[in-house]
Amino acid sequence: MRPHIPGQSILYLPIARSLTASSETHGTLREGPGGDKPRQWKQLFAECGKDSQSPINIVTSKVKMDWNLKPFTFEGYEKQTAKWVLENDGHSVTLQESAKITDGSLNSKYKATQFHFHWGSHGNWGSSPGSEHSIDGERYAMELHIVHRREDLSSDAEAVKHKDGLAVLGFFIKVRNRSSLLVFLGKKVQMEPLALKSLIPHEKNLTRYYRYAGSLTTPGCNEAVVWTVFEEPIELGQHTNLSLPMMDNFRPIQPLGNRTVYKSSAGAILPPAKALLVITIAYLMVTLFQ
Repeated sequence: MRPHIPGQSILYLPIARSLTASSETHGTLREGPGGDKPRQWKQLFAECGKDSQSPINIVTSKVKMDWNLKPFTFEGYEKQTAKWVLENDGHSVTLQESAKITDGSLNSKYKATQFHFHWGSHGNWGSSPGSEHSIDGERYAMELHIVHRREDLSSDAEAVKHKDGLAVLGFFIKVRNRSSLLVFLGKKVQMEPLALKSLIPHEKNLTRYYRYAGSLTTPGCNEAVVWTVFEEPIELGQHTNLSLPMMDNFRPIQPLGNRTVYKSSAGAILPPAKALLVITIAYLMVTLFQ
């Protein structure tokens, strides 16, 4: 998860060329299996070596039920009118309006600032899954993060100074078939917005989730994130052909340490959310090539 923080820029995608001096200095970072660059982050950014880092593997037999973890309230997710800005990293969309989340045992109201995806490589979703978090060691093809900043804070740079400065909603994405990837050099463009609710499952599917205290998953790895990882994956149907930028843009699993992962108390078993997300992904990719 990587909100844009002024003055803090590092190349995160393995085959893109950054336009910033700091990214040129640090070079290409390969994420995922076999990548060694993330192991060097703590030498450059002190917080990357701390004890509350993300992502993590969630071991379901060790999570603790928290009866206070109630459903979220989503404000402004139904309609967006301001243009979205697709950043030049090729996978982040900046949000211009004030969609917000409350409840969900959050102590404040949080404003949505951006969303992005993480995925694996070569279109082989089975052998190179790309989600950052995992459940009992299982990783999914992709993971969607919607980043929110505490409403009383004026910037992400200010938010990372607080343990609860950012609240991120994480959604696993399950892809049934093998899809080809189209690799390209990212660029910054504006695009027509969609409703944020088209990115995520129906609210009735969002009552079962995990909660823990963690960090950004890119340098500077600031431990300022209240993480919510939803249990049910979004499932893309068969014969879905996705053209996605870049490859392997995920950080390896980090130790849980002394932290506790909590689980919401919703009792209903709900079916996986389906297919609307594929429309949004296709829309993002087509817009980029206009």
